[in-house]
Amino acid sequence: MLENYFKITWKVLGRNKFFTFVSLFGITFTIGILLVLTTFYDNMLGPGYPEVNRSRTLLLNMVSLHTEDYSSNKMNPVGLHFIEKYIKHLQSPEVISFASIGEETTTFVGDKKLSLYLKHTDANFWKTNQFEFTEGLPYNELQVEQSQQVAIITETTRKDYFGEESEVIGKRLETGNKTYTVIGVVKDVPGNFVYSYGDMYVPYTIKNLDITEVSFTGDFIVALQAAKGADFDKIREEMDHLVSRIQIPADWQYTKLNARPMTLMETISTAFSRYDDEPPVTALTIGLFVAMFLFMLLPAMNLINLNSSRILERASEIGVRKAFGASSKTLATQFIIENVILTLLGGIFGFIFSVLILNWVESLELIPHAHLYFDYKVFFVAVALCVFFGVLSGVLPALRMSKIHIVHALKGQNL
Repeated sequence: MLENYFKITWKVLGRNKFFTFVSLFGITFTIGILLVLTTFYDNMLGPGYPEVNRSRTLLLNMVSLHTEDYSSNKMNPVGLHFIEKYIKHLQSPEVISFASIGEETTTFVGDKKLSLYLKHTDANFWKTNQFEFTEGLPYNELQVEQSQQVAIITETTRKDYFGEESEVIGKRLETGNKTYTVIGVVKDVPGNFVYSYGDMYVPYTIKNLDITEVSFTGDFIVALQAAKGADFDKIREEMDHLVSRIQIPADWQYTKLNARPMTLMETISTAFSRYDDEPPVTALTIGLFVAMFLFMLLPAMNLINLNSSRILERASEIGVRKAFGASSKTLATQFIIENVILTLLGGIFGFIFSVLILNWVESLELIPHAHLYFDYKVFFVAVALCVFFGVLSGVLPALRMSKIHIVHALKGQNL
């Protein structure tokens, strides 16, 4: 029976090629774009090299200083004084690390100008992030304390600066009027990983910042890694208690300090709320799912309209099949299967379309060193959605078609 359904479906789809093309195009485009957006979402917010511990890491990106009535407000990345005197003494995180926002530095290789994205980090930076070293090792606490001018570079930086040299460990790299000794080479980091992305990494102590000067803002991002995700509340409670005990200098115009460690999703959702409010993560997540559902609903509604308009065209066929004993249930099942198969075909083409788009985006290098890997969990979800909307777009026309009376169907009429 199922084989007959497939044979009939194949002939029906080939009978009206324009209808099939329009339907497939709508499904392919919708599912393809949805898969692309989902893949971007997964790659931007999900764990990945080298930030494989994102699911149990909170980031303190910004510190806010403001007056009671918010008439004056200052929001900046975290200052080194705040890190050294306060944040480093937190007990609830398993590991605490920090890194600068990053800065462009210029060097020359022969007559070629080379721009490098330089990051200053502490030694724990190599613990909260799982970098893959192709040569050498990371710098340690002693090297950081001694302000040694050592550097970790990426594979691309190695190639651009040293060319095809077989060994670069121990060699010198000069940039920004400073000379560093290369002690390690790591695989390139995708540009969408803001905390860990860089072309070159050096100890933060080289900046020679004065940590005795009272300042809560600066140019660092702090990573607070928990033993497990359930410890986030403990970290936040301890941070809130810490902040509540800090005395703001009396001669400052600001009277309040806010420092809230957040997940990436919370960081994004803060754009829709005041900085000291609870990030509306749940509302944003629901909104994204509703938008995705409505986006997928468009081709389903399109199929319903197209299928309904084709009922009259197939009325004679329906009448003949009913005259030979086909039940309304059989006819309805056939029509639903036709839509499911059509939708699955659109899903396959949508998958191919999304892979082509992702490869094209990678080739443009809009995101440095990005690898927009396709998560097959996303694909299986898309297939499930294809089936769901295939059934949805087939049920109403199928019910309408199955109710056509034999006499009216044979006459090409529709009830």
